[in-house]
Amino acid sequence: MNYKDRAFPMSEFHTSNRYPHLDLLRGIAILAILLPNMYSFGLPLAEFFQPGSWLDFSGAGVWAWALIALLVEWKFLTLFALLFGAGIWLFSQRHEELQEDPGPIHYRRCRWLLLFGLLHAYLLWEGDILFTYALCAMVVWPLRRFSPRRQLLLSVGMLALSSLAYWAILTAIPYDMELFPQEDVLAQVEAMRSGWLTQLPVRAVYAFEAQAEVLLFGWRIVGLMLLGMVLMRTGLLLPPRRFSNTALLGVFLVGALITGAGIVGSLRNEFAQDYLLGSYFQAHYWGSIFMALGYAGAVLLWSQTSVLLGLRSRLEAVGRTAFSCYLLQTVICTSVFYGHGLGLYGSLNRLELVAVALSVWVFLLWLAPWWLSRFQYGPLEWVWRGFTYRRWPPLRRAGATT
Repeated sequence: MNYKDRAFPMSEFHTSNRYPHLDLLRGIAILAILLPNMYSFGLPLAEFFQPGSWLDFSGAGVWAWALIALLVEWKFLTLFALLFGAGIWLFSQRHEELQEDPGPIHYRRCRWLLLFGLLHAYLLWEGDILFTYALCAMVVWPLRRFSPRRQLLLSVGMLALSSLAYWAILTAIPYDMELFPQEDVLAQVEAMRSGWLTQLPVRAVYAFEAQAEVLLFGWRIVGLMLLGMVLMRTGLLLPPRRFSNTALLGVFLVGALITGAGIVGSLRNEFAQDYLLGSYFQAHYWGSIFMALGYAGAVLLWSQTSVLLGLRSRLEAVGRTAFSCYLLQTVICTSVFYGHGLGLYGSLNRLELVAVALSVWVFLLWLAPWWLSRFQYGPLEWVWRGFTYRRWPPLRRAGATT
């Protein structure tokens, strides 16, 4: 393995090809992503983009929206993309160390992830991210051999390109154009409260639109994956030895100030469409990058302490089963909100949605360690690995009891 562009050897930080601090980051990201996703699971799309269009927007509801928008929305999707990029580089290095050609395995891995994403989007929930990540991982792969400096420049360029493209397209939308006509919102609510077959065509339209958006948003994901590679290669995504607490706090606060300005502006402008499509979007776009880096640094610092070891081990277990936990979140939430389950779509307020998310967190924090005490992989991780390598590794742990 080539360490010439690294600050210190990775062998000091992992055992059995696992990196506990990366699992910890991944586990936190998977759980945190659920909070803003609850709007998509439980509310019509209009409420996500224009709060108050479906729910009453006052009192505690405003605070719930503002805190999730400031602290969570976009930040952990950004962090997950950084981790995905770091994982691609680690995957490449491990296979090349064994003198194997990782390219065919990587592309086969991505093709299966893409298929999982399509099934997830069209059969269960249109908010899938697996499809986008699979496509972007294919684009990133040839770029892994670039120097860290070149990767960083390319990352910044792609992030800027995607931002500029979005600004040009979104600001060109007429300000008096109704993005979410009331009849469309009511039709969406009626469909999601109905049976699975009734939901299918409505979900398919939204899923296709989201996947077409990869032509714009995908360049941001590619840029973040490249940035994740740079952070891993330079040691900044390893437990900190040279990155001060002051620097981490500064990076986080820069992002929080940018994002907070967008949130305050939205409230002052009463969610005017021109502001949402311009300034608010860009504030989230750029602020989330700084805040994600701040979160990553804080979690890595935590990973080097003995604080809350029990919680940390449970979060690491969620991170090791992130694929399974991500899709299980969908199964649980669609069963709660859609018509083939409890049919609560559009019925809960923001605080009630947060309560559902916290309940799912508690369940997954129990389930993931329980599962890994008996099995070596999460169920979908095992399936994905089997398809990727065309052989099935042992699933049950030796000596494990049911």
